Amino acid sequence: MSALRHRGPLLALALLLALVGAVAAGAIAFGKRIADGASQIDDRLERIARFERLALDAAGLEKAIADLGTSGRWAELLVDAPSDRVATADLQQLLKSIVAGTGGSLTSARVLEPESIEGFRKVGLEVRASLATRGLRDTLHRLESGPPMLLVESLVVVSRRAPRRRANRLAGQTLDVRFRLVGFMPEPEGPVEEGSR
Repeated sequence: MSALRHRGPLLALALLLALVGAVAAGAIAFGKRIADGASQIDDRLERIARFERLALDAAGLEKAIADLGTSGRWAELLVDAPSDRVATADLQQLLKSIVAGTGGSLTSARVLEPESIEGFRKVGLEVRASLATRGLRDTLHRLESGPPMLLVESLVVVSRRAPRRRANRLAGQTLDVRFRLVGFMPEPEGPVEEGSR
């Protein structure tokens, strides 16, 4: 009987400690959720402030675009060709020259359907080429750094493994490269004739 009397207060103390521990764990989890929520609010407030700065500078951005148009700098950025067909032929010739200059070979260049986008004509090629790693780097750099402004989209690079007996003869790894090369030209003033596309 005396053993039960001594265990009663110990059991009550153990239950009290367990209850305090559970309340403390709940308070810590609740505090963490509040801190996470405050962090998310701070992130969103920062985004809102950034968008507000952009909105306030909309007039400056519009002026910069207008200055580009009046200074004739658009001409440097656009593909200079009288028709879609000539533009894609020029792109193909430029691409072939660049790829050959970097030691690669152009496997195929399929003409993409031209699109009209806000006063411009988007023309392009679906490209497949065989290039070494350095040749790929140099090709992409030359395509995207000089006038006209060209964009490389949907780039896929696959390593082609050579048989072991041929691997020793290859100076570098050969890559099978696929991408879309697109450029922009002014939208023709009148309707485009079928023969000129």
